[in-house]
Amino acid sequence: MMGAYYVCMRNNIVWKYLLPSFALSSCTIAGNVNLSVPKSSSEEQPVDPTSIKSSVLFVGNSFTFYNDMPVIAQNLGNSLGMKLSIDSVTKGSQKLIDTASSTDELGAEFDEKLKTPFDYFILQEQSTTPVNNYDTFNSGVQAMKNKILAAQPNAKIYLYATWAYTAMTNQGETIPEAESRIREAYHRCGQANNLPVVDVGKAFTHAYNNNKDIYLYGSDDKHPSYEGSYLSAATHVASIFNVDIREASFLGSVNAKVSSTLCDIAYNVAKGIIK
Repeated sequence: MMGAYYVCMRNNIVWKYLLPSFALSSCTIAGNVNLSVPKSSSEEQPVDPTSIKSSVLFVGNSFTFYNDMPVIAQNLGNSLGMKLSIDSVTKGSQKLIDTASSTDELGAEFDEKLKTPFDYFILQEQSTTPVNNYDTFNSGVQAMKNKILAAQPNAKIYLYATWAYTAMTNQGETIPEAESRIREAYHRCGQANNLPVVDVGKAFTHAYNNNKDIYLYGSDDKHPSYEGSYLSAATHVASIFNVDIREASFLGSVNAKVSSTLCDIAYNVAKGIIK
């Protein structure tokens, strides 16, 4: 259904909606925009998590496997009453274009995983490739998408947009500014390949700007701390399944206060409340 992207002011807040053409009221047209992710909008009510039974495969590198992030995601979802089965195929610094090749070590492992049906595939690129070599990134996503859908045509594929860190910033650039470049690359690639994006980087930036007491980076100021992996996991579960992640009871290695803060950020990113 065709629609337009509208902006209007209510209660001194700017609200943005993707509406069908017949829903035009007093809002002003800001241009046609394809908001590919997250798939759930702020207008949708969270679904009943007990109705969800899904299998997920994360494909990526150290930004995925640090702190067993996929396991955290599974535990968060299952604490809501979901029935999630989550697996992963990862290797440090791995690029998607290499994983798409059957001659690559991880690519061969991925080929074996494809023999098992999964409902969802989550693709995470090497951290700097989307901004330093977009064409390689886009080609990797295309190759992975084609390979997945050839084997499992009903599978749903998401891109996992990661965060920025000091070592990757340009001279004079802040971490949030660098993250915005990463996010733009992921959304550009997502639109080009008709794939939704999980905005983990956006969640990191919001916490970086507003929750200085929670440090999301490990000792190398690059890879995620446990808190960072927890936020990533929460953002994935909230964005992909449209559940109210704020109701999750799994804490892992964080306390209840930190869990509440991170799940609130994840929920607001997934619902499009955090821009």
